[in-house]
Amino acid sequence: MDLIEKDNQLEQTFTYYKEMGTPLDQPTLIELLREVQDIYDCVPSHIQQRICEEMEVSPAIISIIMKRFPSLKESNYKHRILVCKGSSCSSKNSSELILALEKKLKIKNGETTPDGQFYLNTQYCFKACGKGPNVMIDDTLYHHVTISQLDELLNKYK
Repeated sequence: MDLIEKDNQLEQTFTYYKEMGTPLDQPTLIELLREVQDIYDCVPSHIQQRICEEMEVSPAIISIIMKRFPSLKESNYKHRILVCKGSSCSSKNSSELILALEKKLKIKNGETTPDGQFYLNTQYCFKACGKGPNVMIDDTLYHHVTISQLDELLNKYK
């Protein structure tokens, strides 16, 4: 599907959801975001902004939904890496893990590798403080992660 077809499908989707009345409730917003992801293979930030405008929704609500549902992706990538930046993991050098991942992947926090393989970001807490530093790749949580383990972890997902 080319970009014009995608944009047309997006407009049809907006029309459908506007007929439900705005603002939309959270389950309906999640459904809308999933439909947008079906169109674009992700929910890019500029489309999130359009959703806010079209559906009269706060950007904070969309941001919360995007973070709460790992299946919703802001960019098109295969694997999402989240590094805990909570106080317990931070005290166990999670910031060094972030820097090491940025160097290995040649991206900054919040970016996707040019090949679309990895998206790197942080999350405040995984609620596994005693096992930190913690790193989640897709839906798998890894505990006591060290910089020396990063190559082995990344190779599992290549």
